[in-house]
Amino acid sequence: MMKASKHISVIGDSCPIPLIRITQAFNDIAKGDILSVTGDDPMFESSICDYCEANNLEVVDVIKRGKHEVNVLIRK
Repeated sequence: MMKASKHISVIGDSCPIPLIRITQAFNDIAKGDILSVTGDDPMFESSICDYCEANNLEVVDVIKRGKHEVNVLIRK
C-alpha cells in the first residue's frame, strides 16, 4: 500500500460534506502527493471516483473494509 501524505476521515458524513473536506485537504498537499480518505456513506466510493474524474485526480487504490467502510487513495 502506498504511503499517503495526509489522511482524513469522513466517516459519518454524507454528500456533499466528504467532497468539501477533500477539496480543503488538497490545499494542504503538493501536486503528486497522495490523500487517503476513509468514508462509510453508501455513495462514498462512487461520489469520490466521479469527483476525481471531473477534477483530473488519480484514484490510486480503493480498499474496502468491512460492510460499508471504504478507504480511497487519491493522487493530486
